[in-house]
Amino acid sequence: MMQGWVHRTRTLGQVMFLILRDRGGLGQLVMEGKDNGLDNLTNESIIQVEGVPRLEDRAQGGAELQVSDLKMVSQPVEAPPIAVNSKNIYSTVRLDTVLKHRAISLRNPEIRAVFRVQAEIMDAFRDFLREHNFTEIS
Repeated sequence: MMQGWVHRTRTLGQVMFLILRDRGGLGQLVMEGKDNGLDNLTNESIIQVEGVPRLEDRAQGGAELQVSDLKMVSQPVEAPPIAVNSKNIYSTVRLDTVLKHRAISLRNPEIRAVFRVQAEIMDAFRDFLREHNFTEIS
């Protein structure tokens, strides 16, 4: 079972591809059949899915989940002020908007990656100083 936010959807004929985002990253889901009952599915909807994982070289991360059961947990009341799934968020949204809505902008993998790198740098710096008997004062 997986739960997360719908990051992006696309339909190719009878097949619907969903990119699911959770705290671990992005994963691809596949649903077959035209009548899947997901007409009201939007980006940032929260879903819970069950299915069978399979290797797929073309999928993000090299694997995808063939969905057997999907449950809508929650839908957004309104669209977020920032397109979280935008590849280059700064080309579509002004910096002041990104900063004003920081909690939402951190859902974007590119923005979140910057903070993950910063956290790793700080951890390495902290570890170095501890190894040299420095005392951290917060």
